[in-house]
Amino acid sequence: LAVLQDRNRPFDAFNLHSLESSLMDMIRTDHD
Repeated sequence: LAVLQDRNRPFDAFNLHSLESSLMDMIRTDHD
């Protein structure tokens, strides 16, 4: 899925995934 999305919108897909991962990490650390 990541590869397919990368071909259509590399920047958007990567940016969204990075932001989501960062947010999830922050939330997990917060509740940990």
